[in-house]
Amino acid sequence: MKETNCKKKNQGSTLLMVVVAIAFIGMLSSIVLSISMINFQMKTIDLQSKKNFYTAEETMQEIKGSLGELSAKAMEETYAEVLSKYSNLTESGTCISEYFDFRFLTNLKDLLEAGASLGQYNADTIRSHMCKEARTNFVSSNNTMDAQVMASRRDKHMNLKLKDIEIECKDANTGQKTTIKTDIIIYSPGMTFSTTSAYPEFTKYAVVANQQLDSQIGNNTINGDVYAGANGVISVGGTLSIVCNSLITRGNIETQNDAKLTIGDGSKTPDVYAENICTTKKGTNTNPAELTINGNCFVSNDLVLNAPKSNVAISGNYTGFSYNKTNSADDDDKNNADFSSSILVNGKGSSLNLNGLQSLYLAGRSYISNSSGPSAGIPMGQSIGVKSNQTLYLVPEKYLINNAHNPMTAPEFDALPYGVISAVMPKSDIAMIDPTLASFLSDPVATTYRYVVPLSGGSTAELVYFYWNFVDGKAANDFFEYSIRNNEENHSKYEVFKEQMDNYIDPSGSRISINSNIIQKNAGSLFRYDSTNGYVKMSDSVTNPFANPDNPDDTSLQQLNKIANTYVKKQLNLSAVNVTTTDLRLADKTQNPIFESLISYNSTQSLIAEEAAIGSDKGFNDEGSAKVKKFAIDVDGVSGDDAYIVIVDNPGSGSSNIFNISSIQSGANPLGGLATDASKAALRGIIIATGDVQVNTAFDGLIIAGGKVMLGNSQLRADPQLVRQILDYGFRNYYTTPAQYQFLHYFKQYQYGVGSKSGNSGTVDIATNIVYENWTKNAD
Repeated sequence: MKETNCKKKNQGSTLLMVVVAIAFIGMLSSIVLSISMINFQMKTIDLQSKKNFYTAEETMQEIKGSLGELSAKAMEETYAEVLSKYSNLTESGTCISEYFDFRFLTNLKDLLEAGASLGQYNADTIRSHMCKEARTNFVSSNNTMDAQVMASRRDKHMNLKLKDIEIECKDANTGQKTTIKTDIIIYSPGMTFSTTSAYPEFTKYAVVANQQLDSQIGNNTINGDVYAGANGVISVGGTLSIVCNSLITRGNIETQNDAKLTIGDGSKTPDVYAENICTTKKGTNTNPAELTINGNCFVSNDLVLNAPKSNVAISGNYTGFSYNKTNSADDDDKNNADFSSSILVNGKGSSLNLNGLQSLYLAGRSYISNSSGPSAGIPMGQSIGVKSNQTLYLVPEKYLINNAHNPMTAPEFDALPYGVISAVMPKSDIAMIDPTLASFLSDPVATTYRYVVPLSGGSTAELVYFYWNFVDGKAANDFFEYSIRNNEENHSKYEVFKEQMDNYIDPSGSRISINSNIIQKNAGSLFRYDSTNGYVKMSDSVTNPFANPDNPDDTSLQQLNKIANTYVKKQLNLSAVNVTTTDLRLADKTQNPIFESLISYNSTQSLIAEEAAIGSDKGFNDEGSAKVKKFAIDVDGVSGDDAYIVIVDNPGSGSSNIFNISSIQSGANPLGGLATDASKAALRGIIIATGDVQVNTAFDGLIIAGGKVMLGNSQLRADPQLVRQILDYGFRNYYTTPAQYQFLHYFKQYQYGVGSKSGNSGTVDIATNIVYENWTKNAD
């Protein structure tokens, strides 16, 4: 059989497949592009919708902010109103908080209703506090206001409801529109009033002295809080006893020979803030200077016994809170006596009794002052130092070379070719004699101290002393303990140390007496006197943050910084509340004086000086070099006048500028006695003076002085209730009293009217009391 092979012809089939594939890809691409376009359009619409919505939300926040401003205004008006009636409301048994809430909502309702029909709010009033761009979006037309205000209720049912608030935001290009409708409820703020919060902080004080509180002669007592400015509290002679809750000074608390100062009597535990606490020598006087504090001491720098026979006793808690200039572990300027809190005994025959302390916190160490050399001083290994301890740190003669001696005269030292290196052995040679000593020393191993000594005939000579130079703070501590360790090796050193200490510390007194169970935290070594063992080092607390004195723990430094910052705030405004600053110390104690923070000023001139220049039209009359405005008022409405108001313009220095409060009832324009309770002081009220004030009698109330307050046989007593009654009197009569008898505006808090400073209103978060209800979006 014949077989036939037959082939099919398939030319052009590849081309057809390519065309089909391209067509298919084209269709897919078209679909993808179409989907992408639709997605883009959807995202554009969504973006525009979100933009409109966010614009609407921003407008709603503008409305809420506007209502917040109106609420703040109503709070100021209400606060002034409540203060003006405070005493009467309290006496009548009215709940001050309920009354405040009722009056706040009533005043707010009046603000919102102004220019509108009864029961409606004025939308233009709200718009006036909104930004220009947001005003047009507020299209509400109903404007109904539902007021749930009841004088006897204090809960969430007391409120104002603004109904049908409507926001409409429309895009001009696309016509896209977002509408938000809601009711807004404003609740009462729920303020809590008390006698301590309703009035300014200064009402608690007996004395606010811009420069100094000066106790001069006689027996002086102060019962009430005290503020003293840059020059501190000083007891020059006689006795001064202060019983208070708070004593603040920008300067030192100081008592001199022949004087006795006592702060706290055990009935109160005052907080005492000062730069230094010290005794000082007065001329050639060698009588004891006595200082007793029963309270919580917060000291920026040192406790110093400079006067001979100083007798100092402190109980409570003591905190010296300065570690270095910035109170940080990484400060390059760690060794600076000006920024290191310690205790120093420099006066011979002194006694330091710390037995009553529960805790002792000394963040710094003692220094050997170097007035002719570097300001930093020479650091010692102790947080409590006695002047005689300096000898421990002197370089002994056996470590001197090239015929050097300790001390040398300045010409001798200046003749050395390489200074201290030419006089003291190198560290390697010292290590051969005493390797333990060498381990403490830096390189160079010694530093110099220049001291000018008086000579006979009135001449002087400058001596140069050599002191050991330590690696760091821990090495200084270790050296101190090594030097006085009571063992055979250093027994002779300890005996010399003890003998020199006994020269400065009164053997018959309490010496340096510290409770062995005290909570102690200290950068340097701490020691106390033990009747059996003499001077012994106290064991470190387990939690001592200065276990490594060159790198204390951060938590402790933060606590110290908080105390330092609180001290700054109290210096600026009596209280740390509502004062904004992060400073740890005042760069200049004379800047931002307390007088200017309390008393009204126009530019650089006090309002008192400005009105005193006008004269009798403002109630001021000449009394010597001063301009004085004084009058009596009836603060309680019973038995006639019972308090004085005295405003004095007496700037400058000199006896002729001092205002003596005895002149209230004498002098050029005497005032008669007061119809008051016989058990109270005849002189009582408020005194504000731009200069110095002399007190030689009893006075109840408040004294604010732009200069010093000087005491001599005086008895001052703070009377917060009286001072607050006087302020109430000023509120009640603010708009009706003639200029000659106005006084409230002299206080900065009320300079521009009784409602200009609302005190507690600044501590209320108004926004949390403004809430939405029935909120809807695009409901139509």
